[in-house]
Amino acid sequence: MEADDQLLVVVTHARIRSQGHDAFNHLVDQVESTLTSMPGLYGYSLRKELLGDQAWTMTVWSDESSMFDFNSSQVHIHAMSSAKSLLKQARFARVQVDRADLPYSWDDAIQLLETQSRAYDFN
Repeated sequence: MEADDQLLVVVTHARIRSQGHDAFNHLVDQVESTLTSMPGLYGYSLRKELLGDQAWTMTVWSDESSMFDFNSSQVHIHAMSSAKSLLKQARFARVQVDRADLPYSWDDAIQLLETQSRAYDFN
């Protein structure tokens, strides 16, 4: 199997403070507006509880370098620094997958978070 047959899936989970929903949604909108112009992005999906405090993101990248370029973008840096005051907790996980195994399901993404994530508490 060649390196081009492997893609990087990154999954995040956030628990939002009760007073942080509007600001969090605004940050997500800002970040989402830049995603499609990011080199190496294959796709993304956003998921949020309608009446709850949880949100998830899933992105698929051609390689780690593309993901790091996105993480280093000004809009993402701003969102991450602002999110600390808006979130109770954030979890992150990533995994290499075969291109043939895409699309990556939300069930698989949640399982990845439950078994391999790093968690950050913002109490």
